[in-house]
Amino acid sequence: MEEQKREEDAVQAEPELLYHYTTQPGLIGILNEKSIWATHIAYLNDSSEFRHGLEIIRHHIRTLKIDPSRIFQGDLPATQVEIFERTLRELMGQVLGFMDEVDVFVTSIFDSSVGPSSHPGRDPGDNLEQWRAYSGNAGVSIGFDKERLSNHVGAFGENPAAPIACGPCSYD
Repeated sequence: MEEQKREEDAVQAEPELLYHYTTQPGLIGILNEKSIWATHIAYLNDSSEFRHGLEIIRHHIRTLKIDPSRIFQGDLPATQVEIFERTLRELMGQVLGFMDEVDVFVTSIFDSSVGPSSHPGRDPGDNLEQWRAYSGNAGVSIGFDKERLSNHVGAFGENPAAPIACGPCSYD
């Protein structure tokens, strides 16, 4: 009975892991440099992914329609709603224009607990799609404590001169 309780406690104490798949030379570099390098989006296998995401956002901004009752109290004349929508589209367009000029770097950290690639009962550090995409002929999967990694990255993100953020990537 006590042994079963210890095993249950050990399972509960295990941190949720995020995985970075890489080649063997990539692992050596990570260990030697004590860091994971990120790649500029222009040099990704498919650098159009980031731009495609921005185009999806631009499309939604161009077709933006506001339901004034969800934002403002009382009735607004249609002309004021149109002015508000146009101003909002212009401001959002300016922000997206800035995104076209910003250097964006990414690194792939796989969260096995979310998305269509999560499979109950399967070792989350052993995902065929991730092996194929990032590991070459002989790769490794490195597990990182999700909470500690998020806190570490979040501390860097507090620097407004060089913001860093963690976020999901969805291909839907």
